[in-house]
Formats: sequence, C-alpha cells, structure tokens
Amino acid sequence: MTYKVNKSDRIKVVRIVAIYAVFSTLWIYLSDNALGLFARDMATLTRLSVVKGNLFVALTALLLYRLIIQHVRVVREAEEEMRKAKEAAEAANRAKSQFLANMSHELRTPMSGVLGMLEIALGGRLDAQQRGFIQTAHHSAAALVGILNNILEITRIEGGALSIEEKPFPLRECVAGVADIFIAEARRKKVNLVLSMADNVPETVVGDQLRLRQVLTNLMANAIKFTEQGMVELKVEASGAAPSGNRAITFTVTDTGIGIPRDKIPLLFLPFSQVDESHSRRYGGTGLGLVISKEIVERMGGTIIFDCNEGMGCCFKFTVPFGEMGASTYSETIDTNPKEKKNADSCR
Repeated sequence: MTYKVNKSDRIKVVRIVAIYAVFSTLWIYLSDNALGLFARDMATLTRLSVVKGNLFVALTALLLYRLIIQHVRVVREAEEEMRKAKEAAEAANRAKSQFLANMSHELRTPMSGVLGMLEIALGGRLDAQQRGFIQTAHHSAAALVGILNNILEITRIEGGALSIEEKPFPLRECVAGVADIFIAEARRKKVNLVLSMADNVPETVVGDQLRLRQVLTNLMANAIKFTEQGMVELKVEASGAAPSGNRAITFTVTDTGIGIPRDKIPLLFLPFSQVDESHSRRYGGTGLGLVISKEIVERMGGTIIFDCNEGMGCCFKFTVPFGEMGASTYSETIDTNPKEKKNADSCR
C-alpha cells in the first residue's frame, strides 16, 4: 500500500527533527563544560555523565515516539481514505451492474415479443421484397438480443453470480448441435465448415452443457464472422483418463480469417474492446464474447490459449476436465464445402 504525506505533516516532522538536532548539538558541546562546574572529583563527574547519557537516551526515545505516532496517524488516515474510496467504487460498480442487469432483463422481454411477431410474419404469404425487409429486421433483433445476453452475463460475472453445474450430458451431441447452428451461415459465405471428433471422445460426460455450448458458440460465431474465404474447423480431442476420474477434453476452433495483429492481441480479453475500430464498424459486436468465454472456461477448471496472425486466421484452444460416463468409438466430419477445403495450421 502506498500513501501520500500532505504538506502540514511534513512540516511537523521537519520541526520535530530540527528541534532535536539543535538540542542534541547544544547538549553534546555544552554539557561537558557545565559538568565541570558541578563536579570537583572524578567520581562525581562520572555519575553526572551517566545521568547526562540517560537523559539523552530518554530525549531520543521521546523524539522517536513522536515521529512514530506522527507516522502511524498519517498511515491510518491514508488507509481510511483508501477504504472509503474503495467502498465508494464498489458501491458504484454494484449500482452499475444492477442497472445493466435490470435493463437487460427489461429490454429482453419486449425484444422476445418482436422476434416472435417477426417469425410469425415470415411464416405468412409475403412477396420477395417484404420477406427481405422482415428477415433483415429479424436478424437485427436477434443480434440485439445477443448483445443484451452478453451484457447480462458480464453483470453476473462481475457480481460473482456465474454458476457452473455438474450434470451428465451428451458431449458429442452438444458439439454437433453447436456446429449445426453455423452451417447455413457458412454455406452462405461459401466457407468450408469442418467438425471432427477423435475416436476416444466420450459419448457422455459430467459437466455444464449450457456453459460449454456458450463458449463454443462464441468462438464459432467469431470464426465465421471474421472468415470470408477458406475454412473454419472445430476439433474435439480427449486425453487419457486421470486418477481423479476426470478426462481432459480439448476443443480447438481454427479459422483462415482476417487474423489479429500481434500488437493488438492483449486487447482480446478486455471487456468492450475491439482490436480495430474498423472491425467494429464492419463486423459489429461488443467485444464481450471472449471475455465471457475465458471466465467460463476458468470457472469450469480449464484453460484457454490462442494463436493469431494478421491475414492468416486465428486458433482458439481450450481444455476442460469432465467426468466420464462412457466412451464411443466413432468420429464424424461435417463438411459444408469440400471443394474449397484449405489447411489451417495454427495451434496444431
């Protein structure tokens, strides 16, 4: 902890030290001459010298006591100021988080109604122009709901309310379900989407399926969004069973997109940050997805790493320990554009 000493405290300390310096100088140079006036023999001179030394020690101790008291007072005042500032900052942060959480909840309710009505409209008889307008409105509303969900998730993380469940769930089915979400978008962009799972990946594991889907969805959405040509690959691998009964499952999302400059990499996991303002304008987004993903992976007991190069794509890899419920002996690959498949060597 560091603190600043104000000007009045410095003046008080300097005054105490100056008085002590003057007094000790006079004491040393004048006391010996004064002792000669009261002592006629060596024994008396020795006793008076002892008394003089004891008084000097006592005065020195008094000075140190004054200085220590002054120092302690300054430190306590500084600590009290820091405590009040910390409490004020925490209160402001709680108020901000509560406001964001309340607003996210309040806005999501009408947005759900908007999405529902737009979906009903899309199911009716429309001409091509009307359908295009309504589809654009539906995509925009869905994007807004996604932003609201991310803001709500950040408030949960900041408030320590992010919970992780431990329940059995079908791992392979969960991963395949995430890949299915992005097949249509990958085909629209003519991007090759590949899903591959190793033979030793368990069929069923114990963990939090919802949180795993959330992380995979965030990473896959970024990979698809920032890839204009080439491929996006989701690979799942499993390590050997640990003595604890858990098995480490590694998920790797690799793309051949625009990549990230090396000097911008530290911004990746900062809330509301964008690597490039032009990316924000062109691709949209709040910069919360990776922050949320990193927090979830770490709460699940795992780690996440990445490797990015500008113009060469990115690779995000995270490993999470899951309890194993069984194993499967097959693997599958979903390829949305086999004729344009390219290799992505990052993180491999």
